Amino acid sequence: MNNCKAIIKLLNMFDMEAWVTGGTARDIYLGKTPHNYNISVKAPLLELQSKLKERIVSVNKVSASITIKYKDCLYIISPFKKIELKNTYPNYKYTNYIEEDAKSRDFTMNALYFNPLTNEWVDLCNGKADIDKKLVNFIGDPLDKILESKIRLLRATIFPAILGEGWELGFKTQEAIKSYKLRVMSLSPNSIHSEMKKVFTRCKKPSKVFNTWRKTHLLREFFPELYHTINIDQSQKNENLDLYYHIMYAMDSVPLEQSNALLIRLAALLHDIGKPHTEVYTDTGRHFYDHERVGKVLGGVILRRWGFSNKL
Repeated sequence: MNNCKAIIKLLNMFDMEAWVTGGTARDIYLGKTPHNYNISVKAPLLELQSKLKERIVSVNKVSASITIKYKDCLYIISPFKKIELKNTYPNYKYTNYIEEDAKSRDFTMNALYFNPLTNEWVDLCNGKADIDKKLVNFIGDPLDKILESKIRLLRATIFPAILGEGWELGFKTQEAIKSYKLRVMSLSPNSIHSEMKKVFTRCKKPSKVFNTWRKTHLLREFFPELYHTINIDQSQKNENLDLYYHIMYAMDSVPLEQSNALLIRLAALLHDIGKPHTEVYTDTGRHFYDHERVGKVLGGVILRRWGFSNKL
């Protein structure tokens, strides 16, 4: 909280109206330590760059935000923005109105605004109510929100696993993802990578993400190699077990706190991914000959598709 107070004081010194927003405000409301620090201000990007130029670490022209370092902490600072869809393409403009900025955000839980100096909350999209009910809901028309940024197909389905036990997708959000599931195919490896990294480094039970993909029909489109493991019998390992759940149990068995959790969880996810392509029946029963060799090739294809490095 002291970090948030310090940055708001700094921005107020430059005569900028500033609010703690996004995941930072959500985590503060939940009583959690924020994963990062998001700040929104009533000022255009060029003004931010001019007034804070001595502290700028990077500028993100895609999201129209800057990252600054202040008192050994990094802050992502964004101007108030409004958004319009033109022929299914998003068009962002700066605004002076917090109401328009709130409507431009992705999920209700991320549209909270908090001033740590006054303890004032602004909740224009029922964010607190959805947080209390542990629901991930798009703001406004869910289909429009997906068109504004297709990476939200993944982000929405990963959030329940990050936020923990009891969190689910709201019904309209779930149905919108089902309707627009094919749009996940156009995502770039770079945009996919940041979301997939969250699955393995921020989720206590990463299987919740893949189970949500099954429920929303994303799994078949986004990760067909895992989809094909469903209903492949593994009862020799455990009664009534299929390959999909065997993989899920293996992946979840790696504690989030473990050193190299990202690497080991990915290995657990992919260790039997070649089995659906090698299943054969002989006089001695069912076999998966050379599945480890096939899995090695498939694993490389999958990880490159998700933007992971050749070194990993």
